[in-house]
Amino acid sequence: MSFVILHTSDGQPWQVPLSEVGRFLALGYRRPEVQPVQPPNEQSSETLSFELPSVPKVSLPTAIVQINRDSLAKLIKLPLVGTAIAKEVIKNRPYQSIEDLIGRVALPAGQSWVALEHLISFEANL
Repeated sequence: MSFVILHTSDGQPWQVPLSEVGRFLALGYRRPEVQPVQPPNEQSSETLSFELPSVPKVSLPTAIVQINRDSLAKLIKLPLVGTAIAKEVIKNRPYQSIEDLIGRVALPAGQSWVALEHLISFEANL
């Protein structure tokens, strides 16, 4: 499987499967900015070297997240949802709809729960 590095809105790098790049770009991730590199002097013996950053692999949910009953561990597998947001989701349960969730739990600026709606179910809390 091929991966690319995208950045979150706060600049954190994420390793994303190539097949998911379009979806992550729609969620607000962005491609890293490329800085021009000055080639070494052709008459010098300089060599270019660089170190690749260590970035976490994105773990996408394999099943729909039950927003009213799934665990903290399952909630944080949603893109854009970290520990603090997942705790807020759990604290404010239950939710009836995406609008209900939007009204009670905020995502980072410029992000929306609507982009994650296809990954979330609002079944009643059992």
